Amino acid sequence: MDKKNIVSLHGSYFVNNYGDILLINIFHDWIKESFPTIQVNLPLVNKKKIWEMPEPTTTGLINLLKSDCLVYCGGGYFGEQPKNKGRWSVRNFFRHAIIGLLAIIFRIPIAIIGVEVGPLSKSWFRRIVLKIVRRSKIVIVRNQESDVFLRKYGINNAMITTDAVLTLNQQYTKELIELQTGNYIVLHLRGYKYLKEALDYFVTSLCDVMRTIDEAPIITFVEDAPNQYGPHYESLFSIIEQKGFEYKVVRYSGIHEVLNTIKSAKAVFTTKLHVGITAAAYNRKVFSIYAHPKTLRFHSQIGNQAYCISLSQLNKNYNITPKIKEFFESHSPVLPESVLSSAIRNRIVLESFIQSCLK
Repeated sequence: MDKKNIVSLHGSYFVNNYGDILLINIFHDWIKESFPTIQVNLPLVNKKKIWEMPEPTTTGLINLLKSDCLVYCGGGYFGEQPKNKGRWSVRNFFRHAIIGLLAIIFRIPIAIIGVEVGPLSKSWFRRIVLKIVRRSKIVIVRNQESDVFLRKYGINNAMITTDAVLTLNQQYTKELIELQTGNYIVLHLRGYKYLKEALDYFVTSLCDVMRTIDEAPIITFVEDAPNQYGPHYESLFSIIEQKGFEYKVVRYSGIHEVLNTIKSAKAVFTTKLHVGITAAAYNRKVFSIYAHPKTLRFHSQIGNQAYCISLSQLNKNYNITPKIKEFFESHSPVLPESVLSSAIRNRIVLESFIQSCLK
């Protein structure tokens, strides 16, 4: 194999956000384990800003044009947020669509593996994304809803897999420390500034349930990006103190700190998708309170929709206490073999695609 073979790998690597950076690292490691001499190019990364990028890599659009293929790895960037859809579309055009258009122009084979596609309400961006999808040799989406969206526009060749992060317990173990399950629960509650009423209500209810538990677990807040829990979280922390519980905060120092904290927890409560996916990968109980519908799609895939509650429901008109109590009393889950096999299929298809593109 020629040592100058280059695979361009692209994802949502524009901020130090745990889930997206973890996906890039997983796909990078899969490529290097199977094709050690290949150079992996990250076309648009700023390695000075995004400090957890895998090494060694090349970067830049020039190396994209020299690549044997382009791989879009897992993420939600071909969908949209519930709010600010116009801004989201413009941002994702520059972040994600341009390199696909360049690959089409320069006849570079494209694979889309494990990506959320749709809904896309802005017609100009939808047409561009659909053009990239149609010109891709491999299209794998991460849920049924993405497949339905593509079929609506005449694209019927997509495969469906579960999220690649679900392979953590089987495949991706670099730098993980073997830890016993500790007597603590993880709280990962993003967006307190905008969700104060809902999160105050949730944490109050959580503490009320924990007061009925013998040897109640310690509360551990974990960050999945730097400096998430600023001074504005003090009022949330004070609720916990007033209820008679101690807590600690695990500051973000990298994806492996997050992995190890989740891996040894009794249970995880989170507002974000990939913290919940990580918990599921390690067969940890996970209670999701979500804003984006993609989160409910995932928990439905793994059979955990009973403990996936919309943030819009969290107010005093909805009694969340029985649901939290039921969650604590439930058995630890085991990731279904079919779900894990589906996640591993991302790697199998990735390797086959790259092999077919090598000169």
